[in-house]
Amino acid sequence: MTGTGSSTSSLVAAAESAGADAIEAFGIVGNETRLAILLALWEAFDPYTEDNAVSFSELRARVGVSDPGQFNYHLRKLTGQFVRKTDRGYELHPAGLHLVQTVIAGTGMKKATIDPTEIDAPCLRCDAQTAMSYQDGWLYYFCTDCEGFVEGSTGQPEGILFSQALPPAALSNRTLEEVFVAGVSRMLQAFVMKMARICPRCAGVVESMFEICENHDPPSDGVCPTCRRQYEVAVKWTCSVCKYRGQAPPCVAAIIHPAVCAFYHDHGIDIGYTIDSFERSQQLLALMGTHEQELVSIHPARVLITICYEGDELRLTFDEAMNVVESST
Repeated sequence: MTGTGSSTSSLVAAAESAGADAIEAFGIVGNETRLAILLALWEAFDPYTEDNAVSFSELRARVGVSDPGQFNYHLRKLTGQFVRKTDRGYELHPAGLHLVQTVIAGTGMKKATIDPTEIDAPCLRCDAQTAMSYQDGWLYYFCTDCEGFVEGSTGQPEGILFSQALPPAALSNRTLEEVFVAGVSRMLQAFVMKMARICPRCAGVVESMFEICENHDPPSDGVCPTCRRQYEVAVKWTCSVCKYRGQAPPCVAAIIHPAVCAFYHDHGIDIGYTIDSFERSQQLLALMGTHEQELVSIHPARVLITICYEGDELRLTFDEAMNVVESST
């Protein structure tokens, strides 16, 4: 318990739910010299070289610390968890490499934004002009006329058709269309992991549940005023470790289920293996938009998804873990 005169550090007080190991890790890297050591080892890191070790003297010179004792003190604090000592020197431990990569991916560009820009693709709902934007780590694809599939939160564009969390580094050296392709690819990849109960951010255990709108009543060209979605049911994923969250209509997430992939493969369409063009990304989004879903049971929660293509039909019933419990063609 904390309070006036308590010896408990502010770090421990603020991060009790993170666990002792996480608190210790924050404390270790919370120093300028130690961060400089990690960055110096990152600069020396070559992903295709087996030996990335840097000698003590060279590493100290890179960091610019004149006092060997002081430098050694900070290096020892990192060694074991973030830095690995070898016969030839020091290199990033996988945890240290992941930490630096996360920071690099999170900064990526000095100006990681894309102002709303029209793109050459019709709306999936009304055929009107569409546009895309990027802000606060999220890619948005939206209609300039209708309400789209979901109502955005404050500061987000209206008429959202598709949104995806995307690190700022995704904007580096890519055209607008290529950024869009990266967003769609990332979404499909995340679906694969979440439906396997693996967090796409930290690989922790993901739990899923259906969120059902009890007063669902969307207009023909808009979203429900109660849940702010077109679809009555959304599947929500939450990571028990890093608190990652994500949600989507079951009929959209089902695009990567093996039965759905096989159905489309029989019709000459590969789902998610190689998305190499803006047109292909649009094709996959359009296919998701044709999937129909129906809440067929509340206790237990079950959603029937019907997929039609070229006169053929696939019907799959999913539970809250997005497992198929019944199928028919």
